[in-house]
Amino acid sequence: MAERDEFGEHAMLSRRFAAALVVAVVVAADAGVCFAGTGYATYYNRKSCKRDGTSGITASGEPLDDNAMTCATWHYPFGTRLRVTYLATGRSVIVRVNDRGPGRKARRRGVIIDLTEGAFKRIAPLKLGRIRVKVEEVD
Repeated sequence: MAERDEFGEHAMLSRRFAAALVVAVVVAADAGVCFAGTGYATYYNRKSCKRDGTSGITASGEPLDDNAMTCATWHYPFGTRLRVTYLATGRSVIVRVNDRGPGRKARRRGVIIDLTEGAFKRIAPLKLGRIRVKVEEVD
């Protein structure tokens, strides 16, 4: 017999749909299907983190190192290596995901990845602040 509650049949269907969606996402993640695309990149450092009221510790628990080749993104698991290519020049850098970001406000403006200051400097001058990039996973 089907489970029913005060919301009736629709609530049960919603729960089943949510469960199916979770299974689909987990299967896609296990198959190595991840986000890859173009958008904007910005940079961050200890100074900007303190200004924003966050600590100098990344979401993965590592201390933030301004010169490390690391990044913050919501699209990949920690430890994933990414190639970030500055579209205007073709210069690229390989970074490791160790933090979560960019923030909600930046995401609304098309920012898909935050690079550490050191990684950003490898592909563009800091004075640009925000650059158009292509992000792809490296095996």
